Amino acid sequence: MAVREIAASYRYACDGCGKTEERPSLSRPSHWSDLHILRDAYDYQGCAVADGSVKLTLCLECGEAAARAVNEAIDARRAAIARATGEQL
Repeated sequence: MAVREIAASYRYACDGCGKTEERPSLSRPSHWSDLHILRDAYDYQGCAVADGSVKLTLCLECGEAAARAVNEAIDARRAAIARATGEQL
């Protein structure tokens, strides 16, 4: 009887575009990102009742796009608040 060893591998899939990459270990692929938004989920009375966090694994391109979108959204929001209150940035 012959025995053939099949090495374990782990397939990572980008939550943005669906791109996949196989790795021999559990370490995240090079240049990939984990995006974590930590928050609670609230009931109708305003009490935190569950974990409403979001966790995404993103390839290089999607990670860069997400970081750029977050920075642009924060800058736009900050500018809108400054315009509304008449404050200087």
